[in-house]
Amino acid sequence: MAGRCAAYYWILRTAMRSSLLPSNDTTWRGTLILSRKLNRGKQSMRKPRVLIADDHEQIRSFIVQLLSDDFKIVGVACDGEELVDSAISLNPDVIVTDINMPFLSGPEALKELSARGYDIPFVLVSMNRFGADEFIRQGASAIVDKLDIAHELAPAVHSAAIGHIHVSRTAPSKTANSGPVR
Repeated sequence: MAGRCAAYYWILRTAMRSSLLPSNDTTWRGTLILSRKLNRGKQSMRKPRVLIADDHEQIRSFIVQLLSDDFKIVGVACDGEELVDSAISLNPDVIVTDINMPFLSGPEALKELSARGYDIPFVLVSMNRFGADEFIRQGASAIVDKLDIAHELAPAVHSAAIGHIHVSRTAPSKTANSGPVR
């Protein structure tokens, strides 16, 4: 894993083993368990490989911590250009990225990878609650509002990995959680 964030990844991977969620908060874990039971036999039992991109170190750290129990974090990126390079070299199952980043935004990185022939599901994370339908139309598999990240990111990543659309409950959308991606 090359790039400006590689050193952070290994530090975070070893340091971030405890969850920031309260121990009684099992909503998102229950969703993953239910999804695994419904899809048993349809996929291999390996954890989906996830690449994470955000220009804010604290958010990247939180996302790594939040997803590391249920997904294999294969890399982290600090900006859109590094995201594209890492996606090409690591070939993740799902990409989780902030919408607004330096050099290339999350949607621009999606467009760049699509133009190069890569069909990797994108989970876009943002504070902006509007535009979910447009991002889905542009090819994103999921949109998660940062206010919902603790409860909805893991189910959104899992949905993207199995080819379904997921839209955060606080993001107004006509295509919210509509099943398989077209």
